[in-house]
Amino acid sequence: MPAGTYRAFKLPARYSIEGRVHKNAIKQLNRAAIHEEFAVESKVIKRSSYTVLHPDEGTPILIADRRLTVTDEPIDVFRCRNWDAFVGGSSELEGEWLTPAPARFDLLSPSQASEARDAVLNGWRGAFEFREERRDGDRVIETGLRPPQIGALFGVLSHWKTSSLPATVVMPTGTGKTETMLALLARERLSRLLVIVPTGALRDQIGDKFVSMGLLKQLGAVR
Repeated sequence: MPAGTYRAFKLPARYSIEGRVHKNAIKQLNRAAIHEEFAVESKVIKRSSYTVLHPDEGTPILIADRRLTVTDEPIDVFRCRNWDAFVGGSSELEGEWLTPAPARFDLLSPSQASEARDAVLNGWRGAFEFREERRDGDRVIETGLRPPQIGALFGVLSHWKTSSLPATVVMPTGTGKTETMLALLARERLSRLLVIVPTGALRDQIGDKFVSMGLLKQLGAVR
């Protein structure tokens, strides 16, 4: 690929931490799986040519079709498993991140696990915004949280300020209960939040939303 060209690619999510505790997945997201525009150039390493993707911010990503270690400069390495499709112009890349490799949760000491948690909580400091959706009839003119979500957030926060007793929030189907939980997590920077669901499939679905923070970033509610 010639240097100086720009293309959009979607790479798999990358995690800073991965592991399991009592068969429950532990993940800390480093880079979400989203379509992103990159500046594309070629790089020669050991007489072989590779493609390097340069994001607007962050470390360049080298795309390889085999295991490869690069030590002379800061660069992430992604091993592409659908290489022929990539060369043929596909924007959906499949494979694995070789560097940086995620830390194994089972190898973290209790203090390291606490530091990783605190880093996430500190990253949410001032990051949440009570951004409410604005509509003109059926047309959305400004993205944000829906009125039921905003109402639930203020209701829960008001209750927490005045009482330590349990409370129940009731929201209609389809109004975004999961995003409401995520918003409370980010707004209050909760160190622990227990979510109980009736099935394993729903657990996995909601768990994935907690890893990516659902739609909050797309809605502009979390920076």
